[in-house]
Amino acid sequence: MKPKTAKQRQYEAIRAYTVEELPAAEAAKRYGYSVLSLHSLYKDFKAGRLQFFEEPKPGPKSAPKRDAARDRVIALRKLNYSVYEIQRILKYENMTLSHVVSNRPDLARRRIREAAQEMR
Repeated sequence: MKPKTAKQRQYEAIRAYTVEELPAAEAAKRYGYSVLSLHSLYKDFKAGRLQFFEEPKPGPKSAPKRDAARDRVIALRKLNYSVYEIQRILKYENMTLSHVVSNRPDLARRRIREAAQEMR
C-alpha cells in the first residue's frame, strides 16, 4: 500500500516500526525517511505531538448574506436579469453578493418553457 498523503505516510512508517516491529532502517527506507527522521517522528508520536486522525471542523450552518438575498435574486431572475445585472442591483440595494452566488443552480434562470408559458 502506498500512502497518499504525508500524514498517512508518517502513520504507516510509525506503524511499521512499532506494530510490525521492523528495524528502524527498514521502516524508514520503505516510507522514504532517514533513520533519524523516523526516530524523530516516533519521539513526536510518543509525546503526543502528532495528530494523524484529526477531527473535521464543522463548516458554516448557514450563509446569512446569501439567505437574505435569495428571494430578491429569484425575483430578479424571473424578470430575466443577467447574473451581472443582478449583482449591480444588489450592490445598489446594499446587498453585496458575488456573481458566483447569484448564479447558483438553486437560483438559476427559469427555463425557457416556463417563460414562454407566461407570455401566452
